[in-house]
Amino acid sequence: MTPFVFVLVALAAYRTWKLIGDDDITAPMRARLPVAWHAFLACPWCAGFYVVAGWFAAWELWPDGAETAAVPFAAATAVGVLATVQNRLGDPGE
Repeated sequence: MTPFVFVLVALAAYRTWKLIGDDDITAPMRARLPVAWHAFLACPWCAGFYVVAGWFAAWELWPDGAETAAVPFAAATAVGVLATVQNRLGDPGE
């Protein structure tokens, strides 16, 4: 695994965990889960490990497909981080 692919998979795994365990859009689905599952999914150290393991397994089994699938998730992470920085610093265009 090259450093580029490592970063790509790491960013994709972060976005996947964020979608499953922290995003508002999936909150109604998480609310229907037992409390223990809700707590597990909300923990990046807990569920995040399994998300990373899934991405790594996908990369091992199908490197080209996993890289292709990871790009939108990694790009979404970059957009989220940049938007957060912009919001905290203020929009220079305003």
